[in-house]
Amino acid sequence: MSSVNCRFLYLAVTYIGGVIIFTKQVNLPLNYYTESSVPTSLSDDWMETRNSWNDANAIRGVTSFLPFLFCVLSPGDENLQSKRDSGSVLNVSF
Repeated sequence: MSSVNCRFLYLAVTYIGGVIIFTKQVNLPLNYYTESSVPTSLSDDWMETRNSWNDANAIRGVTSFLPFLFCVLSPGDENLQSKRDSGSVLNVSF
């Protein structure tokens, strides 16, 4: 497996783990708990729950943004330019 494929695999695992699994395991239970609260009579642990919810959303935001950023900034396949030059890659422009 090339280093480029390993990089993208790592980024995909980071995204899936950090966004999908983390959301299901952390964010959704916090969402359900906060949605069940009555605004006029908040529970004693409301501030702690809200802070946990904010922290969880910050973590989810970072773990979704960083893989996207690294994919955008990634130089890609080092051999792609040589493949284009040799004609083995179809170069299409609109």
